[in-house]
Amino acid sequence: MNNNLFLGFDCSTQSFKVIVIDIYGKIIYQDKIIFHTDLSRYNTDHGVYYDSSENVITSPVLMWIEAFDLLLSKMSASNFPFHMIRAISGCAQQHTSIYWNKLNILNNLDSTFSLKEQFDNISTMFVIKNSPTWMDSSTTKQCREFITSISGGTSQISNITGSIAYERFTGMQIKKLYQNSPEL
Repeated sequence: MNNNLFLGFDCSTQSFKVIVIDIYGKIIYQDKIIFHTDLSRYNTDHGVYYDSSENVITSPVLMWIEAFDLLLSKMSASNFPFHMIRAISGCAQQHTSIYWNKLNILNNLDSTFSLKEQFDNISTMFVIKNSPTWMDSSTTKQCREFITSISGGTSQISNITGSIAYERFTGMQIKKLYQNSPEL
């Protein structure tokens, strides 16, 4: 095995995946945690909670953290050579927003405990425990307000940002959270 390995993580709507390749692109390791089955205690429907009455679609932040822990534990149990990793890449659901409350906990992480154990006190770690996902479309009001606040409306927004105001976009989610719960 080549001594240069490259690790990639992907947190999608339904699962959390890891892949490791060598310098030639050969897959050395891959695995995944499927939220609906491997973390069924969160009672999601394929990784999300649906509130169809308000078009709200969220996912539990701790589920993602626990999935990350599980992947690392599985890699460790297989005696994965972590010392050979030269670069790490990660991606996640576009337009999903996590609202951190206290980042200073990251300075004091303890490798003898899982991330989930250290982040389990959701009320102090994260502002909200279930984050809106890219499928959420509950911010129509905020989109309309945004469009009318910009001289030139949708056309000008598109010129500035390269896109129009979509309900799933993070800016609209932040605006909705601020309007509905300014204390957060």
